Amino acid sequence: MKEKWNPQQNKAPQRLFAHGMLTSQDAAYILDWQIQLPAERIDCALIDECTLLLNPQRETQPTPRKDEIWARIQSALHPVASIPRERPTLLRPRRIAVLVLAAILLLALAAAAVATLLRIDVFNIYTGHVYPQDLPRQTQADALVQHPLVTVSFPHVDVTVCQALYDGHELRILYAMRDRSATERIAAQGEDFEWVMPAAQQDNLCTVGDWIEINGEKDSPYDQLALPGEEPGEMRYFVSLEPRDKTLKDHPSFEVGLPLMWDAECRFKIVPDGMRFTVLTTDINEHTRNAQPLQQIIDGFTFSLEEASFSPISASIVLSISGKSDSALDAISHTWGTAQVYTSAGQPLGVTQVRSWSFREPGKVTVTYRVVPPDIWLDKMLLSIPTDSGTPDEQRTIPITLEAKE
Repeated sequence: MKEKWNPQQNKAPQRLFAHGMLTSQDAAYILDWQIQLPAERIDCALIDECTLLLNPQRETQPTPRKDEIWARIQSALHPVASIPRERPTLLRPRRIAVLVLAAILLLALAAAAVATLLRIDVFNIYTGHVYPQDLPRQTQADALVQHPLVTVSFPHVDVTVCQALYDGHELRILYAMRDRSATERIAAQGEDFEWVMPAAQQDNLCTVGDWIEINGEKDSPYDQLALPGEEPGEMRYFVSLEPRDKTLKDHPSFEVGLPLMWDAECRFKIVPDGMRFTVLTTDINEHTRNAQPLQQIIDGFTFSLEEASFSPISASIVLSISGKSDSALDAISHTWGTAQVYTSAGQPLGVTQVRSWSFREPGKVTVTYRVVPPDIWLDKMLLSIPTDSGTPDEQRTIPITLEAKE
C-alpha cells in the first residue's frame, strides 16, 4: 500500500521514489512542504529524489548537482504553489555577472587598473553586475573590516574567510574557495560558472545556503552572491544578514561558524573543523553613534524612538507606534513607511528604506528603517513624512539628536 503523506506532519514520506511509489504531483507537494521547513529539518536527499523525478532530462542526469536543487524546486513548484518570503534572497544571474566582469577586463587600459577593478571585498562585491557602484559607506567603514580570519585546507581546495564586517546590526562575510590544482581564473574558462566548483564537490564542500552559526545558534542570511575570484581556480562568496541576537555588540566578540560541508550521507550541512572564527566588536562604539530616546504624540498616536544607531555603513531606526485599533495602526504605520531622514534644514539625507513592520503586542506596531549613509551623519536630523514637494511635513516630524561621544 502506498504510504500516505500528510503535510501537517513533521515526518517526510521516506524514500518513496526509490521504490517507484512517488508521482509527479506527490513530488511537487513534498517540495512545497520541504521548502517551508526550518533549515535544520530540510531533507536534502528527499529533495534530490523529488527534483530528479520532476526533471524532464532525468534520464541523462541521474545525479543532479546540489547547487541546482533550489532553482529546480522553484521551477517545479511554480504551477503548484507560490511561496511568499519576508525578505527575498538576492541571487543574481551568474551569466550576467561573468559577462560584466569580462566587459570590465576588455575596457581596462592598464594592468594596474585591472587589478583595482577586480579586487572583491565586502563593499564592492555587487559593483558592476547588481549595482553600478560600490555599496555606500563612510570613510571610517574600513576600520570595521576584519581580515583574513581563518584558512582551512581540504584535499583539493583551500577555504579562506577573507573578510567580516559587523556594525552592530548587519554582518557581512566574504569567503573564498580555491582549487589548488587550477592554473586559470574561473571566469576565463567559459561564459558560465558553477557556484560550487568540481574540486570543492570532491571534498564534499558546499556554500552557506540557508543558515550560518552565531554563538552556536543558527541564523538566516538574507543576501548571498557568488563570483569568480582573482586567483586561478578561485570562487568568492558573499553572505549578509542581520543577526537575531541584538546583544552581540554588547560583548567584546562573538563566534561565527560557516556550514560549508555535507554530512557523510549528504543530507545536512555541517560546520567543518576549523571553520569557526571570532568577530570582534570592540571598534563598533568608536565608529557608531546613537540617538537620544524620544516619545511624542502625532495624529493621536504615541510615537517612541526606541532605537536609532548610525554606523559608517548604515543607520538603523526602530520606531514604535501605539494607540487606537490595530487597523488604524496598520494604516498609520504604512503612512510612516514613506518616512525619510532629513537634515534639520529639511534637505534629504541618505536614502531611507523600511526593513520591516511587526505587531509585537496588541495596540502597538514597530517599524524598522535602514538608512543608506551620506558622507557624514549630522548631530541633529529629522525623521519625517515627505510632502508632495518632497520637503518634511512639519506636523509629522520626529527630531533625531545624536548623543555626544564619550
